[in-house]
Amino acid sequence: MHKRTNLKGLLFLFIFFSQNLFAIENSVKNLLTTWNDFWSAYSEIDFNAANKTPAPPAITPLLNNLIFQLEDFSKSDAYITETNGKKSESALYIDKAIEHALNAQTILLQTNQDNQNNFSDFQKEVSLLTIQMNQFMKSEIDSDRNFMILFVELLCLISFLSIAVVLGAAKYIKNNQKIAFLNEKNKAEELVTKTITRVQESERSRISHDLHDTVLQDMRTALLFVHKLEESEKLAPEEKDILNKVNNLEKQNMKNIRNIIRNLTPPEIETADFALLLNEYALNTEENSGLPCKFYAAESELYKKLSPIQKLHIFRIVQESLTNAIKHSGASELSLIVREENGSLIFLISDDGRGFSENDKKDNFSEESTHLGLKGMKSRAEILGAELIVNSNSESGTQVRLT
Repeated sequence: MHKRTNLKGLLFLFIFFSQNLFAIENSVKNLLTTWNDFWSAYSEIDFNAANKTPAPPAITPLLNNLIFQLEDFSKSDAYITETNGKKSESALYIDKAIEHALNAQTILLQTNQDNQNNFSDFQKEVSLLTIQMNQFMKSEIDSDRNFMILFVELLCLISFLSIAVVLGAAKYIKNNQKIAFLNEKNKAEELVTKTITRVQESERSRISHDLHDTVLQDMRTALLFVHKLEESEKLAPEEKDILNKVNNLEKQNMKNIRNIIRNLTPPEIETADFALLLNEYALNTEENSGLPCKFYAAESELYKKLSPIQKLHIFRIVQESLTNAIKHSGASELSLIVREENGSLIFLISDDGRGFSENDKKDNFSEESTHLGLKGMKSRAEILGAELIVNSNSESGTQVRLT
């Protein structure tokens, strides 16, 4: 009875397992169903009866069907896979189960034919068969458990990746929106900068023409009157001396006005040789400031490729750099060098003055800065699509590099 109790416990385990067959392949389901039918019939046999008779005839086809299912299952490609020449653990249990089932079949046939009471041997083989089937079921349960763990881990991984993809997509969209916003902002700022620059150039041109057509012409007229007075014999020597001083002063004023006009509107910038134009500006700077201004321009075909608007912006950056050096650096020498490097024109404007600090440079280039000179240089460089680098310190002065 103790053995019967243990077997019933195993049967309960099987029934519990059979209720969870959704995790097992159909071939396993068929095998376990056949085993359940055989075991149910076998458990009804009373081997302790006083009048021992051969096993019920119904047990024979059930055992034969079980053997057929075991052998069919052992040939399944989905189940039997050899790795490094070794069968799986479940396959070994099935092989032993087939062996004990065949032994039980042989004993059962002999018992029926010879009418001998070999029930003890039959029970022994069925018990060994039961052990192998229980081991097989346990192996399948462990396999399914591992599969479910792997499935849950994979599901978690997929969920994590899905969340990561969603978050990444959201971040990508947000970044694209931010980039689009910044691009629109930059376009708007660039349009404002171009408009301001165009207005500045237009105003410079208007002022230079006004100076030329009014102030400069009035000065020439004034000089004519001075010349006529100088020719008069009625003037005393002191009066002639005063007229001479007025004459010299007006000539100097005319020269200054011409320089202002020249700086406001570079002459013939559309057609003039750009290197010669810069050289002339360096000479005028040296003459007007009294500071040596060295100039060097390497020969290059790139000068011819510059458009008039490019020439104008470059000229303004050079002009502003030299003007700042004269006004603020306390320099004793200036230089303007132009050379070709890797297919680009490099404009180097430098002085040997006192320079300025990094913080000053950041302040001067910031959006809130009111220093229109450096901001104007930056804006023009952006319009050109050029690189503008300003280096400055107390030892080497200031160097402006426009590429």
